[in-house]
Amino acid sequence: LLDGMTVNLKKGETWFNEYLLIDKNNITVDAYGSGNDPIINGSKEINGWIHEGSGIYSLIVNHAENAQGGGLGNLSRDSVMMTFRPWDTDATTTFASAIDHSFSYVYATKTLYIKSSTDPDLSSLRASTKLFGIETRDDSEILVQNIKITRFSLNAVYFYDCVNCTAKNLTD
Repeated sequence: LLDGMTVNLKKGETWFNEYLLIDKNNITVDAYGSGNDPIINGSKEINGWIHEGSGIYSLIVNHAENAQGGGLGNLSRDSVMMTFRPWDTDATTTFASAIDHSFSYVYATKTLYIKSSTDPDLSSLRASTKLFGIETRDDSEILVQNIKITRFSLNAVYFYDCVNCTAKNLTD
């Protein structure tokens, strides 16, 4: 990007596992065309689960795969959000009273665990692994509008020390 540019995102399009880092001034991010607002979706499809027994599955997930760092924020199965369980010693203890389609994450080992009565690889599972959808630091005159920004671990838009920066008409 160069100072003063406009980033136009086509309506009706979706970008998965992406985020936009703005490091210039006087930038506009907007939609064009007709149809539904464009979507920036911070989730990625995950598969390759290992059955640990008793309906518990595990998967190594690299959550720090981008310049901004990362963090596992949420997990969905067939477009339905799953329930988070805080990690408690081991998988058996963590999921002892958990409902089906619950998940937990161990940051030290980057291991995601889920409780499921069926093989999770037979479903569509998506994990949010990016912190922000659009991020800018120490910039000015940034306008982000008319976009759907969803499935990020922390915030859709992150303005840090940004002067005259505006986000409007955004949906999640």
